[in-house]
Amino acid sequence: MGEGDRRRVEGDRRRLKSGRRQPSTRGSEIGDVLQYIDAKCREHFRAGPKICIDESTVGFKDSVSFRSYYPQKSTKSGMHIYALADYQTGYISAFEPCYGSTTTDSLSCPELPFTCQIVLQLLQKVQQDTPGSGYYLRTDRFYTSPMLAEEIIRQKILLTGPVMPNRKQMSQQVKKKLNKSEVAVYRKGDSYMVLPWRDKRQVAMLTSADNVSMKEVTKTQQEESDDE
Repeated sequence: MGEGDRRRVEGDRRRLKSGRRQPSTRGSEIGDVLQYIDAKCREHFRAGPKICIDESTVGFKDSVSFRSYYPQKSTKSGMHIYALADYQTGYISAFEPCYGSTTTDSLSCPELPFTCQIVLQLLQKVQQDTPGSGYYLRTDRFYTSPMLAEEIIRQKILLTGPVMPNRKQMSQQVKKKLNKSEVAVYRKGDSYMVLPWRDKRQVAMLTSADNVSMKEVTKTQQEESDDE
């Protein structure tokens, strides 16, 4: 090796040593792939008008920092995602992987609770690709709240779902104990209403839809045994 070659090699070594690696975050290894798949979900199918949001676990057993473990679920180990799906078909139109604090810090509207932020994030994805209003969103009690109802009603999106009485901005009247088979209704202006009722235990539903009614159902013998 000549003197000139030796100098070039030494220069390359110094540049490699001084170079800094880009800081990595949870999910940075697969982030681009997931973004591509997420966008493809909306390319050939338009969800709605009835949509729903829930959590899901994509099963795998590789050793990665964002792998979650849920012993009580059928898919016990894998990547935790939040998904928006068409209510009729179950087709997922948008999803957001859960990387812990990395996901939380990346969401918009930091003044809102995480359960509102993640719903707004998923709705934004769908509305960007298929602009328009008229969606009817169904959620479970993890997401349903007065705050969420007021946020999405500005986008002309309706909401229905079971709600926990201790949610922020919830009327104290909702927490009152009811007698068995008793139903109550509390309305917040033109935004939404909350309907608590009591059977074996007291539950409540929040809705911003107008066509709300109660109907009597008859349980089968199998359903009654499952409740016991």
